[in-house]
Amino acid sequence: MQLIFQSLTMFTSEEERQFIKLHLHSDVGKLSLSKQISAPNIRRDFVLNQISAYQKSITKLPTIRENLDFIFPPSLSIEQASSEITAKYKSEICRYRISADLTGGMGIDSIFLAKNADKHYYNELSNELAEIFSHNVSSLNIKNITISTSDAFDFIANLPETVDLIFFDPARRNSAGRKTYFLEDTFPDPAKVLQCLRNKNFRGKILIKTSPLLDISRAINLLSNVTQVHVISINNECKELLFLVDFSSQSAPTFHVYDHSASQEICLVFSGEDTAEASYSDPQKYIYEPLSGIYKLGFWGEVCERYGVAALSPNSHLFTSDKLIEDFPGRKFEIEATEKVNAAVIRPHLEDGKANITTRNFPQSVDELRKSLKIKDGGEKYLFFTTLSNKSRICLICSKLS
Repeated sequence: MQLIFQSLTMFTSEEERQFIKLHLHSDVGKLSLSKQISAPNIRRDFVLNQISAYQKSITKLPTIRENLDFIFPPSLSIEQASSEITAKYKSEICRYRISADLTGGMGIDSIFLAKNADKHYYNELSNELAEIFSHNVSSLNIKNITISTSDAFDFIANLPETVDLIFFDPARRNSAGRKTYFLEDTFPDPAKVLQCLRNKNFRGKILIKTSPLLDISRAINLLSNVTQVHVISINNECKELLFLVDFSSQSAPTFHVYDHSASQEICLVFSGEDTAEASYSDPQKYIYEPLSGIYKLGFWGEVCERYGVAALSPNSHLFTSDKLIEDFPGRKFEIEATEKVNAAVIRPHLEDGKANITTRNFPQSVDELRKSLKIKDGGEKYLFFTTLSNKSRICLICSKLS
């Protein structure tokens, strides 16, 4: 399965390397019109693509971008690649000695999985991507990765018995390049991969990365033997869903919410049984907007019980309390006034007619409300337009606490 590469014409000459280094922060559009880009030993499209990819990856790949020998693959592979933050998180979900990535791609997940493994197998259908990855792991001085190019099912057919963690990220685009929205339409089909591993009598764990838009309940039913579901967010934006499968377990899955920001990391675990009944209340002194990962799971009864809050209505997904809940996972606000949706009563609360607007379970959009109420964006006030349990529509005028 070890792959032996031919000469790598895609990699940089010294002139290209120096050109890229000199122009890492240049405007790519202006650079494309520069005479410098036409130098004899400079491949125009290649260096422009490398500089553009570097700039796009400054926050996504902070460690890797420091290595100027690192080669970025085509833009679609960069778009689909994990960030270093999410890749590191995957590598710490469970213990393993030998891991394998069936759909290697750009290889960020493989690089981080390999850090916690004695040995790691990277497999990728595209010879070009595997070639680039081979160069990159060499430049990063990573020595415990074996690289192969094959179909995921062929790789499984020859799977070393010692592998105890398999990871794969099925492609979410079809042969025509269009995005797919159902798990069974991704490639390779996760259910077929799992069946193939069952037939192989695989005894390890399988970690599957999917789109954050996926319906979690439907995916659990499709995959079976799911022991953990992870909702991963960066700066409160949901980036990935992960499903950990263990054929030897019949337990109900636990649900994990992870959010990374510059100021903190939040890790929460929910049982998923959600037998607790959500409680409801009119607005009290404080209002809470949960993290995006909690929205994705929707265990509102468990949220109410755990944090001692009440929901404003079954569909608003905003919570309230009379005493401040410091550890509530999300944004917290103090309610200054509760008003009808009327410019005459709302605007006197605003300075310079500015406010930050959020809608939850409300028929009008933010833009429609700004236009009808003549409220500009910005300022110190936060307005929540929502519907209460009694169907009344209100505006909560708030100041942000965190």
